[in-house]
Amino acid sequence: MVLTIAERLAEIGVSLLVAWPLARYLVRLNRRERWPAKVVAAGILLLGYVVVIIVGALYLPALLRVIAAIALLMIAAFLWRTHSDYGRRRGLPPGSLAPASDKLFADRDYYLKQHRKHGAVFKASPGLFHPHACVVGHSAALAFMKSNGPNLVAPTPPYNDNIPKGFLRYMNEEDHRAYHKLFQAAIPPPLVATHQAAVRDAIRGPFTHWAQNGSTAAGLPVEPVMTTMMFAVMTRLFFGITADDPRSERLRELHKEISYGDKGQYDRRLAEPALIAVERLLFDDESLPQTPSTNPKTILDGVLRDRPTATADPTVRRNLIYMLETAHRDMAGLLTWLLKLLIENRTWIQRLQEDLRSPDPPPPDSLGRTLADRIIMESLRLERSEYLYRRAAADVRIGPFTIPKGWIIRICIREGHRTNPAFDRPQQFDPDRFIDRTFDRTEYAPFGLYQRRCIGQNVAADVGRMFLEELFGNYDIAVVEDGPVQYRGGHWQPNSAFRLRLIPVC
Repeated sequence: MVLTIAERLAEIGVSLLVAWPLARYLVRLNRRERWPAKVVAAGILLLGYVVVIIVGALYLPALLRVIAAIALLMIAAFLWRTHSDYGRRRGLPPGSLAPASDKLFADRDYYLKQHRKHGAVFKASPGLFHPHACVVGHSAALAFMKSNGPNLVAPTPPYNDNIPKGFLRYMNEEDHRAYHKLFQAAIPPPLVATHQAAVRDAIRGPFTHWAQNGSTAAGLPVEPVMTTMMFAVMTRLFFGITADDPRSERLRELHKEISYGDKGQYDRRLAEPALIAVERLLFDDESLPQTPSTNPKTILDGVLRDRPTATADPTVRRNLIYMLETAHRDMAGLLTWLLKLLIENRTWIQRLQEDLRSPDPPPPDSLGRTLADRIIMESLRLERSEYLYRRAAADVRIGPFTIPKGWIIRICIREGHRTNPAFDRPQQFDPDRFIDRTFDRTEYAPFGLYQRRCIGQNVAADVGRMFLEELFGNYDIAVVEDGPVQYRGGHWQPNSAFRLRLIPVC
């Protein structure tokens, strides 16, 4: 009898043990990404599994024994996959496929440590069943992408399904060639300079509000201010919409409904009505210019100049909508990180303020870069260029290793920037490393490594420079609250509690 009870308890324990990693992962996922639908569905399955175990323990001991045997085999297979040499005979790179959820989401240097341990190519498993092959080193990654290009597919975000031919960077080759030419020509280098006064006003307004309303001990949270500010800037550059335009507030509300953002959830059916409303707001006959401009002042003008009927194409319309969405969120993220890095390296704030307030500021370097430009470039190098994802559409080779079909390949851009010998003291924030010097793609790749690089890099640089000039030319900043960096929405970001006060400088 004692033996039977002990056996039954052992069978229950083994059966439950196999479900424990999934339960723990789902709890962490819900706290971090807020994916209630997925978490609830998986939770129901787990609960059903536990009910089956209880029923087996009470009434069907033979069923419980079968479940325990299967669970024991799964545990053994799991333990074997955690071994670094798992799959070496099949050509897999070194590294553990144990779910890295705890470590990965608590340590932003996880991939850097794996690189130091295993070398430039290694395997990992951020989730429970998502094997990744990770590549650190821009030269090796670029060669890999060139040699395996047709067999590497970029995983698409959920909003891609709301665009007939897909978002620009995820289109097939034929469509991409046609649409890339159209959108690239619509963003001329002087775009931001053309709107300089309006862009500066869109930046100054939030700063004035921030200084007046965030002057108390509480300050104001950085990220929401940056997001609101950059939405105003980008709606001006894309569509010529100003803050007093009656469409402005409605457009902001609709974008909340179509946004993927950092929520980690997106419902295509719920987004569709909002997208239709945005299209009516931006592309109806009254909103569009009557005659295409030969000297376009907005991105929409540039599109219509080269293709007057472009907005009749839903792929063009929805690409413009989601370009606005991604552009303003990416810029807000960059500026939030930029402030975080400057707070941690205050000597650069002092230098920038001295330059901006000097009656005789230093001239740009031989490449036309100011200190503000170099601060942006260094912020991109350290924190705002994290990774590229590709999915293997067939077995692919990198060096001596074989990456199986279906695996995700993570090109570790951030880690490549922090290990490249081209950068002296690569972990240190040092904007002066860019004085009078350029770096090629095998060394510095904040806007993409191979094909389909970001077409908005000049816009990002120009807006970022104006942001720094307006902020540190008129204010000082003080930290009110901060915390450790957080993993949110698939990226490491400054803590959501990051709050600053703006102090006007007379």
